[in-house]
Amino acid sequence: MKQLKNCPFCGSKEVKIVRGVLIPVVNCYKCGATVSFYKANTEASITVAWNKRNDTEE
Repeated sequence: MKQLKNCPFCGSKEVKIVRGVLIPVVNCYKCGATVSFYKANTEASITVAWNKRNDTEE
């Protein structure tokens, strides 16, 4: 399985997938961000969603 990218909010590497109430969520243990994604109900699908970033600058 692919590794999770750093937290987009604080840059921390301390992010992990944990089981939420019904679906997996990504938690950042530095800033406290807890993120879920619509229709991402497996560890593989939430990893893909979390790692997707917009690399263009405005």
